[in-house]
Amino acid sequence: MIIFDTRFVDLRNTYIFPLIPYGKKCKDAKHFDLKNILSSKVEGVVIGVTNNNYSLKINKDIFFSSLICDVELFYTRMIVQYVDLHKNSNISHTWKYVTSYYLFFFSITTLLRLLHKGFVFFDGSQAKELSDILTILGGEAIQINKGNYSFSVSEILTDYVTIELKSADSNAHQNAWKKIKEVIDEPCKKNNDEKSILNKLSHIMNRNNMGEAFPSETRNKINYNGIYGLETALNNIYNNGLTTDTVSFLKQILSYEKPLSDDINSQIKYSCLYGSYVFSLTHKLYEEYRTRSKKPENYFHNLRAKLLKSSNIELKFLDDC
Repeated sequence: MIIFDTRFVDLRNTYIFPLIPYGKKCKDAKHFDLKNILSSKVEGVVIGVTNNNYSLKINKDIFFSSLICDVELFYTRMIVQYVDLHKNSNISHTWKYVTSYYLFFFSITTLLRLLHKGFVFFDGSQAKELSDILTILGGEAIQINKGNYSFSVSEILTDYVTIELKSADSNAHQNAWKKIKEVIDEPCKKNNDEKSILNKLSHIMNRNNMGEAFPSETRNKINYNGIYGLETALNNIYNNGLTTDTVSFLKQILSYEKPLSDDINSQIKYSCLYGSYVFSLTHKLYEEYRTRSKKPENYFHNLRAKLLKSSNIELKFLDDC
């Protein structure tokens, strides 16, 4: 079956190709810090009809340089988590899920940035700086509060990008899963294997009692309820985590029919299947960027390769079969 087909190609063409010219060195990461760019380099603004909703105009080269720096940093964080997961093969099944969960979370963060969107947290000084800039540019007093904000590129021009900035809920993990659900639900143009898989993933997120962010809720249940220590000791928690066996993944995903039950093992299983797809999609889109960039063997890539080699771990992911 073809897991990554026409929809994958559309994502690559729309989002990855514009990033290719902007590969950066490690030393550039602090200079092109995304939160600082969003809060200090705004050159124009359109104020939305609702509070904390703004269309920002930022120099294209500066913004995409900062975005790709964030991609490199979070992709590296994703690989570090992947190594941690595989180095600790004898951990309890509950902790294996929690470790896998954070791999999925960093995958989502990386993927959203590859798709020119995501979430940032403005601290007090960043919020004040952005408030001052928007007040001057907007011609009226604008107060940006400390907290979480979503951003997404809505327009790419020759010299500038337009970025939609909106106040977001304080729960970063729920925000991430809800946003990735929107990505999964974007229309797939052709009726093919890829569409069947995306439909199944969408059904998993829709048909459960905990909402679109159920992997985060599952992580919370396991992490913060003492009963799961007992369940682990009794060997009642099954062994589920990142899945990179394509045949096994397809068999489990395509056989999904019923609404997700309240059974914790069912919730863990389908959280991991969903997260495994996101992990592999993130990796494959990142590789589409890296291999086309001016310096594919860059510092970040070499550092990650060294980490994997020193840990005797091979990077595996879902692929077509």
